[in-house]
Amino acid sequence: MKNILHTLLLIIPLSIFAQLDNSPFYAADSLNGEKNDLYFNLSLLPFNKNNEYYSKFTNGQTYLGYQLNPYLEYYLTDNISITGGVFATKDFGGEKFSQTQPFFQVKMKRKNDLFIFGNINGNVNHKYIEPLYDFNSMLYRPQEMGMQYLVKRKYANFDLWLDWSKNIYVGDPFLEEINLGFSGEIILSKKENSNFTIPAQFIFYHEGGQIDASDDEMKLFTNGSIGFKYTKKVKSKFIDEFSTENHLV
Repeated sequence: MKNILHTLLLIIPLSIFAQLDNSPFYAADSLNGEKNDLYFNLSLLPFNKNNEYYSKFTNGQTYLGYQLNPYLEYYLTDNISITGGVFATKDFGGEKFSQTQPFFQVKMKRKNDLFIFGNINGNVNHKYIEPLYDFNSMLYRPQEMGMQYLVKRKYANFDLWLDWSKNIYVGDPFLEEINLGFSGEIILSKKENSNFTIPAQFIFYHEGGQIDASDDEMKLFTNGSIGFKYTKKVKSKFIDEFSTENHLV
């Protein structure tokens, strides 16, 4: 029995996740410059994602290429910045860039709160659980445009965002499409060696409009989850931290 336990300790990883840690993909959610500062930034994401599973749960598509995002960021004040640049996607095997869009963002900071207008920090930055928000959207729909309000308080953190994904004009034969989301947590207990929080996440998807020529009816869909998360630091040679996060979806 003792030998079996030793074998299990060798093959079980020290960190176990039901969902991958996406934090390396997060965009900056703060302002770190000063008035009249000007920065040049270059974001590059090479990707290789194979979805050829012959499954009904995903398209059998392989993503191979890179995303390129050069931009300038100017600080009007210590708390307001304006960003302008280009976002482009190159799929290997294609002669041209499959996507080229302007990149524009205004950030306004007030204490620990941040308001973003234009290209918001979308996709994995919303920190949804994957049953609610597809990780692959980073590849097939990397840009979200609208408004975003990020709040960090002592007893709560949340991300409230609006993504205007399809606009319409008079007589268009299709409906407008809007995504509205909330992702956050209420901090019930935060101690030096333990945390207990209530995460809540919701997404609303709307198709509608009043100036289109489409015969389709207005639609509104919603998905959401609520749960609890407990983290406890452990003094052990093998384990640094114990954490459990559970959601009712």
